[in-house]
Amino acid sequence: MSYLKRNRLFRIAGLVVLLAGLSLWSQMNLSSTVLARPKPKPTPPATATPIPTATPTASATPIPTATPTASATPSPTPTPVPVTGTWQVVPSPAIDVSNSTFGAKLNAVAVVSATDIWAVGFSPQPGGPAYAKQTLIEHWDGTSWRIVPSPNPPSTYSEVELDAVFALAANDVWAVGYGENPSGTVSPADITLVEHWDGISWSIVPSPDPDQAVNQLHSIAGVVSNDLWAVGQRGEGGAACCPYESLIEHWNGTSWSVVPNPGQTALQGVTAVAANDVWAVGTPAAGGGDIIEHWDGTAWSTVAAPIANANGGGISLRAVTAVSATDIWAVGDQENPLVGEGGTHDSVTEHWDGTAWTVVGLALQDSTLYGVTASGPADAWAVDGGGLMQTQHWDGATWSVVSTPDPGTASGLQGVAAVSSRDVWAVGWTNTNGAWTPLIEHFTQA
Repeated sequence: MSYLKRNRLFRIAGLVVLLAGLSLWSQMNLSSTVLARPKPKPTPPATATPIPTATPTASATPIPTATPTASATPSPTPTPVPVTGTWQVVPSPAIDVSNSTFGAKLNAVAVVSATDIWAVGFSPQPGGPAYAKQTLIEHWDGTSWRIVPSPNPPSTYSEVELDAVFALAANDVWAVGYGENPSGTVSPADITLVEHWDGISWSIVPSPDPDQAVNQLHSIAGVVSNDLWAVGQRGEGGAACCPYESLIEHWNGTSWSVVPNPGQTALQGVTAVAANDVWAVGTPAAGGGDIIEHWDGTAWSTVAAPIANANGGGISLRAVTAVSATDIWAVGDQENPLVGEGGTHDSVTEHWDGTAWTVVGLALQDSTLYGVTASGPADAWAVDGGGLMQTQHWDGATWSVVSTPDPGTASGLQGVAAVSSRDVWAVGWTNTNGAWTPLIEHFTQA
């Protein structure tokens, strides 16, 4: 090989070595830069929000007198549900009231199922004097209403009526009321009346009469067949001498007994949430306001509640119903001394939220709410027995008036019960030709 060729080859080899070196240096430098760059810190995962532990509630802690204590966390505000159904009159059995002073009336209704519903009240005594009243019990079988035979106390007590009915099962239905001796010639002058349906017939169940004058039961409720409560009044009723006292009786599965309570007025309604959570409401004593009592599993005590409205008118409560321990409604009427001569009685609605009772809703003039029922937190009904048929509905946000048929010159609804939000029954009276006759109405929703 010539000198010239060897020299050219050496140059080419040197150039290759130089290029390789430069490439290696570049990679080493880049690698050093990457290694020297700090690693990004990983984002810590979000910590899950701990679920709050429910505060335990004492199951049988007495409620201090006039100081209500929350027994559970108040329920959330329900979503309003508008009313889309209608009320219609349903025919009831004809009753001859032509020779009666009082006529016939249904005071209460209770539901076992859509085809098993009971209504109670009073009707004239066939062949008896015009003032005589006897028990009236009607039953709905899914097709029609019919009168079911029911017993009465001894004839000495000729003015008899059933004021409330409560159903536990098809063969376990209770009704309560009283019998009155109009002349007052016997003692006691009034006796409590308790009747029971066993699936075959109605029978009278013995109940105490603790007073020598008035002994009346106006409402009944419970949670199981051996734990029932009936409430009413006892005493003379005279403010100067012997005012009414609250009468509370309990059924233990074997017998009825009187249970002490602090009330000094007539109790008109009772509802039971649990064995240790029972509420009773009533009308005011002379010079007082409404009364609300609570059973905590040990004793009855008075719970603070509004006793007068902004105008100074007293409040009377006539019915109560519970959705839950923190969602209870009581209804009645309130005096409004600022309207007209002598004032008026306007509707009133009170609500318990687990902490306190407050007045909520409409004050409709000349309206008295005698019955209330609720199928859920966004569905409650209150019925007007004052003659104007101002039926009210709660949709979860507000109370409103819902049109209800008035088949007579005046009508009123005394009791209401719900099979469901789409199936509600109400009973009462209508004035036809100057006499009361039973009225039954049914709400249905498409």
